[in-house]
Amino acid sequence: MKLFYAILITAFIFSQNIYAQDTSATNAAEPDNESTLSAAQQKRNEIIVVAERLQTPYKEIGSSVTAFNSTEIENAKKNNMADLLRQVPGVTVARTGIPGGTTSVFIRGAESDHTLVLLDGIELNDPSNPVRSFDFGQFDMTNIEQVEVLRGSQSTLYGSDAIGGVINLRTKKGSGKPEFFVSSEMGSFETFREEAGAAGGTDLVNYSFGISHTYSDGFTSASHNLGNREKDDYQNMTVSSRIGITPAENFELSTIIRYVDSEIEIDDADPTDDPNNISNIEKLFLRSQAEWMVIDDFYEQVFGFSISEYNRNTNDNPDDIDPYFTRSYADGKWYQFDYQHNLYFPEFNICNIGIENILSCGIEFEKERAETSYKSSSMWGLYESYAPERTANTWSFFIQDKLSFSKMFYTTFGARWDQHSLFGTNATARVVPTIWIEQTGTKLKSSWSTGFKAPTIAELYGSGGNPDLNPEESESWEIGFEQYLFTDRILCGMTYFQNDYDDLITSVLVDPMFFIFGNRNVEQAESNGLEMFCNVYPTENLSLGVNYTYLQTKHLSDTDSLDDRTVFLRRPKNSVSITANYSFCNKRGNIYTELLYVGGREDKNFNVWPVERTRLEGYTLINMAAKFAVTDNIEIFGRMHNILDDSYEEVFNYDTQRFSLFGGVKLKI
Repeated sequence: MKLFYAILITAFIFSQNIYAQDTSATNAAEPDNESTLSAAQQKRNEIIVVAERLQTPYKEIGSSVTAFNSTEIENAKKNNMADLLRQVPGVTVARTGIPGGTTSVFIRGAESDHTLVLLDGIELNDPSNPVRSFDFGQFDMTNIEQVEVLRGSQSTLYGSDAIGGVINLRTKKGSGKPEFFVSSEMGSFETFREEAGAAGGTDLVNYSFGISHTYSDGFTSASHNLGNREKDDYQNMTVSSRIGITPAENFELSTIIRYVDSEIEIDDADPTDDPNNISNIEKLFLRSQAEWMVIDDFYEQVFGFSISEYNRNTNDNPDDIDPYFTRSYADGKWYQFDYQHNLYFPEFNICNIGIENILSCGIEFEKERAETSYKSSSMWGLYESYAPERTANTWSFFIQDKLSFSKMFYTTFGARWDQHSLFGTNATARVVPTIWIEQTGTKLKSSWSTGFKAPTIAELYGSGGNPDLNPEESESWEIGFEQYLFTDRILCGMTYFQNDYDDLITSVLVDPMFFIFGNRNVEQAESNGLEMFCNVYPTENLSLGVNYTYLQTKHLSDTDSLDDRTVFLRRPKNSVSITANYSFCNKRGNIYTELLYVGGREDKNFNVWPVERTRLEGYTLINMAAKFAVTDNIEIFGRMHNILDDSYEEVFNYDTQRFSLFGGVKLKI
C-alpha cells in the first residue's frame, strides 16, 4: 500500500512541473480537426453519475467504469441489456437457453447477486429471489439513453448487494421539439418486435415515453444434444416513461415509471423438454425525485422515493412427458426514501495550488418484503412449502468528500453506516485517488473499498434458513492507468484488480441422515486479474475497440462439494471483445461489428450423483448490425447474430442461439 501511494504522489509532483511549463505545449497537443476527434474528446469529458453519485467527468474518476451513450446503444442494436454488457471488460454473461431465459452477469468474478442494478436510483434486484439477484434476461432497452458499469465494491455509496459492482441505467430525458417514432422488426425463430416512443421538452416540461413488445417462438433451451426439440417461446412488453417539471430555474421534479410483463416457456431442471411449463413475471419500478439547488453553485438537495415490485408465477401442469404438476409464486416489494445533500465549496489557493471540494452526505431508509409459495406432486406424494411475508428494514447514512488539487490530483473519501433490522450494523469505507495530466492525456487511477451484502429474507427464514447469519463482506482494490495518444486518436488503459470475499453464505449439509441443508457463513474466496483496453479513432466516421480480461478465481474454504480451492463456476480465465463502428453517407448509414471470445469455463453436472464438475469449451461469436436512413423519416436496419453459427454452451446442457438474422424499419415524425 505504501508503494501504491508513493507512485501516486510522485506522479502528482511530476504533473505540477508540467503544469508550470509554457502552455504552448498544451496548444500543440490540441487536435487540428476538432470534428475528427470529437468521439475521443467526448469520451474524455463524458458525464458519469454512478461513480460518485454526482455528475462527474470521466477523466476525474479513479474507479473502473464503462459507459454506453444513446448513440452507441442505437448503433449496436442490442434489444437486451445483457447482450450489450458482453463487451465490457471484466464482465461475463451466462444465459440459460433462449433470449429471455434466466441470465446472470458476473463482474470481476463476483457472484451475480453481488451486482447491484439501478434504474435512475431505483434498485432493480428482486427481494423475493432467494439470493436477491437481478435477472438480466428480461430487461428490454426501450427508452434507455445511458448504461454505466462500475466495477469493484461500491457499498459505501450504494449499500448492500454492491460487492462486485454497480450497473446504472438512465431513462431518456426529453428535450427540444417533439419527436415520435415507431419501428417494426422480424427475423429468425419467428421473432417479432414492435416499438414506439416520443420525447421532447421545453424550459418548463420535459418528457419521454417508450413501449415495446417482443415475441419469439424461440428454440429448445434444453440441450438438443440430449434429444430435446420442443421450442420455448418468449414474449415481453415493456412500458417506460419519464416526466420532468421545472417550475423554477433551480428546481426540478421528475417521475420515472417502468412496467414489464413477460412470459417465458421453460424446460425442466434436468434439463428436458416440457411443453407447458410457463413462467409469468410482472415488474413495476417507480421513482419520484426533487432536485433543488438551494444556493446557486453551492448547496444542492436531492430527495427521492422509489418503489420496486415483483410478482412471479410458474405453472407446470401434467402432460405426456411429465405426469406431475408444479405451482409456485413469489411476491417481492422494495421501498426507499433517500435524501442527499451536496456542497460545492468555492475554489481557494494554497501555495499556488487551486483546491476544490465537493462534500456529499445523505440518509436512506429501505423496506423490503418477500413472500413465496411452492407446491408440487411426485411419485412420493404432494410437497408444499410456504414462506409467509417477512420484512426487513435498513437505515443508512453515508458521507463523501471529493478534493481536487489544480484540477490534476483528485481524491475521494467515503464512509457508510447501515443499520439492518435483522442482522445489526455494518460499516464500509472507500478511498479513490486519481491523477489527470491534461498536457499529456494521462490518467493514473486507483481505488480501495470495502463492501457487504445483507443476508436475504429467504436465506434467513426460507428453506434451510438461518436467522443467525452475518452479512457477506468484501475488500477490493485496483490500480491502473489510461493514456491518450496521437492527439486523442488512441486511448489505451490497463488495470490490475484484487477482490477478497469473506463470510460468504453457502448451503451446507447439516444432517446427513435426513439429507437436510442449511445456510452458513463459512466460505472465503478471492478473485484477481487484469483488464486492458485500446480504443482507436482513426477518422471521424470510424472507431475501433479492443478489450481483454484475464481473471483468476479461487475458493479458499473447503465448502465445495467436490474439492477445496476450486475456481468459480462459469467464469472464463480469458475473454476478449473487439468492436468496430463505421458511419457513412454523412452518418445516414452505420455498420457495427463485434467479435466476442469467451475462454473455457467450469460448470456443474447435476445429472449425476455425486455432482461433478464439467468443462465448458470456449467459443467465438461474430455479430453485426447496420442501419441506413433512406429519408429523414424512414430508416431501415438489420442485424446478424452468431455469424459463424458456433455451437456452444454458457450453462451446462442449455442450448444457445445459433446463426440468426433480423431486419426492420423505423419511421420518425
